[in-house]
Amino acid sequence: MNTFTIDIDAPPARVFKWIFEPDRNKLWLPNLVEAEVLKAVPGEVGSTFRQLYVENGRRLEMFGTVTGYEQDRYLACEITGPFLLRVDYRLEDLGGRTRVTQHSEVTLKGFMKIIGILLAPMMKKMAAKNSSTVFSKLKQLAETDRS
Repeated sequence: MNTFTIDIDAPPARVFKWIFEPDRNKLWLPNLVEAEVLKAVPGEVGSTFRQLYVENGRRLEMFGTVTGYEQDRYLACEITGPFLLRVDYRLEDLGGRTRVTQHSEVTLKGFMKIIGILLAPMMKKMAAKNSSTVFSKLKQLAETDRS
């Protein structure tokens, strides 16, 4: 389980849009080139989506399901592809500012499971560094967005 927290100088409603909306995701999630809602469900839980990532010419298609949702406060998803990713975002209102805490857990499949066990310490360190870069981009976008 990895946890990352960042404070953003923008209200929760604005930050939540950047986390939730597929077109905005493409602007801050690395290598995400396509994102679409496949099935929208009232109340959002059960909604499904597809994401396509391209890295070094390789395509990675992922499919997700919203597993928890509270407008402007909480979003949880389960995303599958060559691995299973469970991720949730919690937004805390700091009086016009927002504290975002992301919890994520990756479960590797097949042969990758063995490699994951061997490389777990290094992977955890890389994930922390990557989260810092990714969430800095989210912070910049949310703080400069005036829509």
